[in-house]
Amino acid sequence: MESERNTAAYVWHPQIASRSLDGAAFVLLHSRMVSFNATATRIWELFESGAAVDDVAARIADEFDTTPQIASRDTAQFVETLVERGMLVPFDAASPTDSPRRAEGEGAGATPAPRASRLKRSTDGGISG
Repeated sequence: MESERNTAAYVWHPQIASRSLDGAAFVLLHSRMVSFNATATRIWELFESGAAVDDVAARIADEFDTTPQIASRDTAQFVETLVERGMLVPFDAASPTDSPRRAEGEGAGATPAPRASRLKRSTDGGISG
């Protein structure tokens, strides 16, 4: 049975400050810093300019050694956590003025996280901090 598509699109909250170091993202929002593991960092990077959940999950399945079903499930769960914490907001392609800024010298074109044997998440969905 085919699962339903998740076409909801999100983008970083406009007040996010984010840096990646050694494959881990460190994100600051409202004076609170969190860090992500390698897989969560890659998911996070893919939402920088706005993206659909399904598109991000497909990239994760391609870049990491996992099935599309696992990538879809885990990506959706992680995105739900990011939305609940206010780190991702709904993306409206018609509103480019709402796009977030990233620290100079960084970008989504950075080297992807190393391939993992399966998606690895910390106990709270890939977020620690």
